[in-house]
Amino acid sequence: PGELLDVDDRTILANALMSLGGLLHAAEAGTYAARHLVLQGNLALHTSLLGKASHAHHHRLRTTGRDHVKLLVLQHRVIGYKTHLAGRAILGSDAYLSYLGKLIQLPPITIAPTEEASCMFFDKEGMMWVGTNAGVKSYDGYHVKTYKTNAYQPGILPNNTIRSIAEDHQDNLWLGTRNGLVRMNKRTGKFKTFFLPDESQRIIYTLFVSKDGTLWIGTDGGLSYFNSKTETFYTYNNKNTWLIDADGSKNRITNYSVKAIIEDRNGDLLIGTWSAGLMRFHRGSNTFYRYPQLNATNSAYSLFLDKHNHLWVGTWGYGVVRLDNPQNVRQPEMHQYPYSTNHFDTFYKIVYDPVTKTLWACTREGACYLEEDMPNAEWKRYTSIGNNPLNFNNDIATDGKGNIWLCTQNNGILQVNTQPSLFKLWNLDTSHTHL
Repeated sequence: PGELLDVDDRTILANALMSLGGLLHAAEAGTYAARHLVLQGNLALHTSLLGKASHAHHHRLRTTGRDHVKLLVLQHRVIGYKTHLAGRAILGSDAYLSYLGKLIQLPPITIAPTEEASCMFFDKEGMMWVGTNAGVKSYDGYHVKTYKTNAYQPGILPNNTIRSIAEDHQDNLWLGTRNGLVRMNKRTGKFKTFFLPDESQRIIYTLFVSKDGTLWIGTDGGLSYFNSKTETFYTYNNKNTWLIDADGSKNRITNYSVKAIIEDRNGDLLIGTWSAGLMRFHRGSNTFYRYPQLNATNSAYSLFLDKHNHLWVGTWGYGVVRLDNPQNVRQPEMHQYPYSTNHFDTFYKIVYDPVTKTLWACTREGACYLEEDMPNAEWKRYTSIGNNPLNFNNDIATDGKGNIWLCTQNNGILQVNTQPSLFKLWNLDTSHTHL
């Protein structure tokens, strides 16, 4: 966690001071003791840092304030300061963090702009996996490794465009591509490709592993699951599945393209589709129950169940709909949030940040958040963070501890932190300073 430097305590600074846009010059690597902090002149902050052997470094920070300066230290590294009058941190291009209202931004994880990122996943070990149009990439916090079919790794993927990622209970990573499904054994590093039987099932839009370990697959051919014993697929279609509509009518299910799959507390699956609406599936019954129409095209593109058991439905072109009573298919108590056409109206994914008690979502235009427990709250939007644009923010993930990762199509992966501000204010007494 971050910590604050109290200069008067002679705090030891481990590692080099990080450069802050040329304002705070990096001292040589080593251990330094802060000796004093005083105002020098009318606008310059002067620090004296005594280091190894004969190294003595003096740094000046130009401020716009009078005598109020905020220092930020994270993991013993000075990474920022904030003046009283400026109202925001003075940011440098190579600063480790930027303070943006409620957000602290870390440098983006860069991906070549030509390698468009479409999805992101954290496995049980904390490894980040990123699906791109040039294979899947793993990132352990230090190094990026790419897995794709090429002359050096022929045939490991049937198609290098990755649309979805999931992990089962046997340490297998599953990759949904534009042409087939791939199982990667993380222990052996072996890849195996599977093709679902119908041509409409080539593109794997979404993957989900239920609590019992079953892998569920969403395609244009509907909902399927993988039988790990026989290594075959079962698809719910018009030959074996009934659909009960909101008006109570019962018919064989017709074509439906699955875009989202989640599981509720009772083990039912909730299915979001491109244009066949939102459906509930009682497992073992071969019966789907459809909710009342959500919007003009009946889009239910992304799904999220919160701690209150409210169901949040992100749509394609119609903003967000909240269902306060999703257990009741016929009367789910739907609430439509305001939206503007072609501006934050398509929601790719929704997650929850328990630190700030806010919902976060990624959209075509950027990221947005909502204070869930505030009555009449509306989505607050970010089209960029710092100098990093957030357009085509295709995926979002959180660890539940205030860290949020935003996966953009062409601008890399940005990490932000929503923990309360690490800044602290000192009123510097200059009455006894001899200038």
